[in-house]
Amino acid sequence: MREEAGYGDRAGEVATELAHHYSLANVKHKALRYFQLAGERAIARGAMFEAEEQYRCALKVLDELPQVEDRDRLELSLQVALGTVLWTSKSWSHPDTLSAYKRAEELAKGLAADSELIPVLLGLHLSASGGGRFIRSRAIAERMLAAAASGGNPAPLGMAHTFMGEALLEAAQYVAAREHLELGGRYCRQSDFTGLAGWGLLAPPLDAIVLLTLGFPDRARKLARETLHMASYRSDPVKVAAMHLWLGILSTMLRDSRGLIESSESMSRISANEPVWSGLVDFFAGQAQILEGKRKEGASCLHQAQVFCESVGLLGVLSWLRLNLVESLADQGEIEAALLLASEAIIDEEIPHLRPSALRVHGDLLIQANAEASMIEKAYHAAVDCARTQGAKYFELEAATHFARWLKSQSRADEARILLAEVYGWFTEGFDTAALRDANKLLDELSDKHGATRSSGSRS
Repeated sequence: MREEAGYGDRAGEVATELAHHYSLANVKHKALRYFQLAGERAIARGAMFEAEEQYRCALKVLDELPQVEDRDRLELSLQVALGTVLWTSKSWSHPDTLSAYKRAEELAKGLAADSELIPVLLGLHLSASGGGRFIRSRAIAERMLAAAASGGNPAPLGMAHTFMGEALLEAAQYVAAREHLELGGRYCRQSDFTGLAGWGLLAPPLDAIVLLTLGFPDRARKLARETLHMASYRSDPVKVAAMHLWLGILSTMLRDSRGLIESSESMSRISANEPVWSGLVDFFAGQAQILEGKRKEGASCLHQAQVFCESVGLLGVLSWLRLNLVESLADQGEIEAALLLASEAIIDEEIPHLRPSALRVHGDLLIQANAEASMIEKAYHAAVDCARTQGAKYFELEAATHFARWLKSQSRADEARILLAEVYGWFTEGFDTAALRDANKLLDELSDKHGATRSSGSRS
């Protein structure tokens, strides 16, 4: 038509107008082409809500067309594009996002398009993990890895190993998680972290969380610093924000207020255009305030974060932060509500990686509830044993420190010292972290009571 010819090479710049023009003129195939182009251009500008609208219009036009050549392949590309946009315009675990990827999976299976199935499986994995369905997400990660392995391309392989590592971290299989995360980072570096390989940016912060959990705080922090350097020259806001999500969780575990503030500020800049991240901005800012003694302000931020994440379906993110919300409730005197949440976390089969900490927090809450000594001791014993079974030395140290502090209050200082000294003595690094400082200080107090001088005091 004359309108299209008149724009020449600039037709893409007015794709939205041309799409609507051809739609009204009932020239469906050209309307479809320009709605798709308008969606792509909206993504390039970071206008995700507009992109969502354009892709939905394209799918509506496609549905009105008679059977055309490669129709299913075209719908597959549109559904994947829509799902990717919905990560930001709604959330990666929103029902609409899941619906787009489920339809894409049906199409990919019908086309027997294994290479095109990989981004579909990525979307399904993110939807499941974002919704807190970690067992389901692990099964999808296994399928994604098998599909990537059959192709042998380093970019999908790197992405698949990265998310397999995340899934194993959430299953508390830390050694296996490390193997996949190291492979994920290695394959993605081969592809310079472009395209699907960009998801390899998440491998280092995830690996840092694993290293910390296994008892290597210095190595974890070193990896986190390297991650920040890598991110400084990456432009994809979704992947950079996801990286700061894991760095923020690492800082939460370390009780590092400076790291929390840095993650909160970085995500705040991204959330100006992609508001799906704003709940985490509030959470990390609130956690930093609590660590700095501003408990009331921090609790308010945590509540805002919880409300937001629940509203967009980010229950998987909330599961990682659940115990911080429990402790915030306890600070506000809501001990019964806190005990209920902690008890739910202990028995939740989706989150075994949080079980040692949930058991420890349960013991703390039982003290505040003036429970019987036998119940408190049972909870702390369970926390230490669970962490040992998982090989989670950092969680074992935290549990042993809280248990030893309670034993000291029960005039059982010798038992406390023996318990804590064994765990603390295992560590060879990270003595300036909050958890190890707390343990060292308590051991000094217990040694004074015992009338002994600690030979390990120089490591504090």
